[in-house]
Amino acid sequence: MSINNHYKPSGGTFTSDGMIIKFRDTIGPQVSIKYSLTGTTSTSIGHGKSASVTITITDEGGSGLNGNNNYQYYLSTNSTQLTGGEWINYTPGQAFTIGEGKSGYHYLFIKQVTDNVGNLSTGSSNVVEGTTYHGGMRLGFDNTPPTAGTMTMKLGNSEGTTYTNDTYTNQNVYIEQVEGTDEHSGHKTTTYSVKGPITLENQTNPTTLTEEGIYEITVTTTDNMYLTATRTYTVKIDRRLPTAGTLTMKLGGSTGEAYTNDTWTNESVYISPVDGKSEHSGHKSTTYSVKGPKTLTNQTTPTILTETGIYEITVTTTDYAGNIATNTYTVKIDKTAPIAGTLTMKLESSEEEAYINNTWTSKSVYIEPVDGTDEHSGHKTTMYNISGAKTLNNQTMATTLTETGIYIIEVITTDNMGNKDTNIYTVKIDKENPTCRNINNETRN
Repeated sequence: MSINNHYKPSGGTFTSDGMIIKFRDTIGPQVSIKYSLTGTTSTSIGHGKSASVTITITDEGGSGLNGNNNYQYYLSTNSTQLTGGEWINYTPGQAFTIGEGKSGYHYLFIKQVTDNVGNLSTGSSNVVEGTTYHGGMRLGFDNTPPTAGTMTMKLGNSEGTTYTNDTYTNQNVYIEQVEGTDEHSGHKTTTYSVKGPITLENQTNPTTLTEEGIYEITVTTTDNMYLTATRTYTVKIDRRLPTAGTLTMKLGGSTGEAYTNDTWTNESVYISPVDGKSEHSGHKSTTYSVKGPKTLTNQTTPTILTETGIYEITVTTTDYAGNIATNTYTVKIDKTAPIAGTLTMKLESSEEEAYINNTWTSKSVYIEPVDGTDEHSGHKTTMYNISGAKTLNNQTMATTLTETGIYIIEVITTDNMGNKDTNIYTVKIDKENPTCRNINNETRN
C-alpha cells in the first residue's frame, strides 16, 4: 500500500522488527527573490542600469528538491505575457545580473519547482497565459541616453530675432538653455559650456556673447543613471569691416588706357567691379551703384558710361556677418562743346560806339575777345584768329584794325577736354577816297 506525500529518508529508517519508516511531506519548497538595482543615482528613482538578483529555494518539508527541476527565469517586457526575452538558467542561491543594455519596465518571472514528493513551490506568484510563475515584480531599467537639451539663441537680447546656428552675425548673441528629457530614469541636469573668446563651464543661466570670434557651445543633459547626451552649437560674431572692392576704369573700352579717378575726359569710360575680401566671416558680395547722367543699382557686371556729366560710383562689399565697406569713385565725361567766346567791337577805341558786325566803316575798329564758358570740364582758353587785310593767330589781347580791307575774325573757345566752339565775325574798313573821273577832259577830247 502506498501513502501519498510520504518519503523514505536517504539510507532508510528501520524499526527493531526491520520495518522501514516513511515520513510525510506536505510542504512545498519556498521560493524567495531578492534584488537590488545598480547604477542608479538614488534608491527613490526606481530605475537602474541593471539588477542583481538572488533566488533562494528552501525545502522545509524534508523530501528534498526534485532533481529534474528546471531552474529558469524569464525577463519579459509585458506583465501579462512572456515577450521580449527568453528562458535563462540560474543557480539557486547564487546572484546573477539582469537588465544590462535594456531600457524601460521589465517583469521577472520564475518557473515553479517541485520537491521529491511533488509539492509545488510556493512564494509570490502570478498567472501568465494560464501558467503560474513566481515573481512578476516590475523592474525599471535605463541604458538609453536622455534627449539632449537645446539652446535658444537670439540676436541682441532675449527679445531679438532668432540667430541661426553656425552663421556669422555682427550683433551680440543671447543664449539660454532648454532642458532635455528622459523617458526612463528621468532628467537630472542640463548644463552648457562655452569655449572661444570666453570660457564657461556647467552653466544653467542665460548669458550674452559679445566679443568677436567663434564660440563652441556644448549642451549636456544627464539622466538619473548618469547617462549623458550632448548637443553642440556654434556662434560666430564678426564686427570687422571687410576690404571694400575696387573699380577697374578704362578709356573707351575694356582694353583702353586706364582712366584716372575724378578727372575729366571726352571719351566714354568702361567700368568693371573687382571683388573685395573678408578675412573673418568671408566675402559675400561686391556690387556697385551709379548716380549721375545714368542711374544703376547693385550691379555686378561691367558697363560703359557714355553720356556727358559727372558720375558718382559707390562700390559696396558685404561680408557674411552683414558688415559693409565702400569705396567711391567719380567719373567726369565732357563730350559737349563749350559756348564760344564773343568779340567786343568798337569804332576807333574801346570807349567809342559799337561797330556793327559785317558792315562798312571808314573808321578803325577796336576789337577785344570775351571768354566763352563751359559748364562741364570748364573753360580753358578763348582766342581769336584774323585773316584778310591783316593776319593774326591765337590772340587773347585787344587790338585795333586800321587798314582798309575786309577782316575775317574767328573766335575759338576750348574747354579742358579739348572740345571747341567758334564764332565768326567780319569787319569791313574803307578809308580810301573814291576815284573821280575828269569829265571836262573827256569832253574836250
